[in-house]
Amino acid sequence: MRLVVLTALILGVGGLAGLAALDHREAPRFGLIGDPVVGYRLRPSITDDGFSTNALSMRSRPAPSADDGCTLRIMIFGDSVVFGGGLRNDELATTRLERALEERIGRPVWVGNAATGGWSPNNVRGFIERFGWLQADMTAFVLNSHDIDQSLAIDPLIEEGTPLPVYRLSLADRTKRWLLTFAPYGWLPAEPDPYTPEEGAPEAESVLAWLFDEAAGLGPVFVFHNRVVGELETHDRVSEHARRARRRAPRLVSLARRHDVGYRDLGPAMAAASDAYSDHIHLTAAGQKVMADMMIEALAGPAAAIANKKLINC
Repeated sequence: MRLVVLTALILGVGGLAGLAALDHREAPRFGLIGDPVVGYRLRPSITDDGFSTNALSMRSRPAPSADDGCTLRIMIFGDSVVFGGGLRNDELATTRLERALEERIGRPVWVGNAATGGWSPNNVRGFIERFGWLQADMTAFVLNSHDIDQSLAIDPLIEEGTPLPVYRLSLADRTKRWLLTFAPYGWLPAEPDPYTPEEGAPEAESVLAWLFDEAAGLGPVFVFHNRVVGELETHDRVSEHARRARRRAPRLVSLARRHDVGYRDLGPAMAAASDAYSDHIHLTAAGQKVMADMMIEALAGPAAAIANKKLINC
């Protein structure tokens, strides 16, 4: 019995120490700024050891000029999963997608990564109201099951460009993420559901419906459904966080299909990759590659069709 307890302590302390040691990799090398329309976004025009943003706070190359009619434009919207945390820009799914499509269709391609950690559908809508759709020919949204209810209010009193505290994962935060990922159902006390509409904020489902319909007026629209790790488990002894995600997932799938959006479930491919997740929902570089491969498979055909029609004289 003592041997079992000692082994558990060693593994537990060692695991948490390892998580803490990862902080240099995932610690943001960026700043957040307040935005009265978006809520908050990445500090623009950063370049730091493989991490960069453009003038529009996106982890992408500079957007093509308005009069550039020879570049295929694709906008990818999301939250921390698309944003990619401390990964280098060249490890992101959006960067991989851009390179792959250029090789496949033989035309210039620009993929915009419009995402920041913690963004809700309301923040995405705010970004579009602030910067527009950037003449996108195709649009994709990377969503998790909780997004169907994640309505965060935007503070209209925040001053433009106000620096915001940078979120850095503490040992306590990492311990919580580790427990959310691996602790069986019933081991942890149930927490209040953080994904509930705030008073006065538009409901996320109606915001998503608006996003889908507006994007459809520009070209093909896709949803890539990223799953919480617990959603992929084959048993019921998962965290309450995962149980709530399981209950919300059918509503997100139904919404996408009602609006004729190309729906892709990332779950099976992520489950097949043993190293796709860094915690209960975020992706490693390997997970970003899995997501990129699914994006390439879904978007390559429509991208080629648009390029052959729109860029015929380029």
